[in-house]
Amino acid sequence: MTATTDVDADFDRLPVHALLVDGTTVCIRPVLPGEHGQLRALYEEMSAENLRFRFFAASRRSARGWWPA
Repeated sequence: MTATTDVDADFDRLPVHALLVDGTTVCIRPVLPGEHGQLRALYEEMSAENLRFRFFAASRRSARGWWPA
């Protein structure tokens, strides 16, 4: 039997489709290992106001803990 970590379990999750208020359908899925740089760049480019509304805090550090440096 092979042990799985929480990270392995995250990658095994199936995408979820969600309906937004404006009628748009979006696909929500885990970030793949090759996409971490893009996600980090997204957080670094967000304004303080966007960070506060999205995460209820104005901190770019929250994104840094989710993947290896």
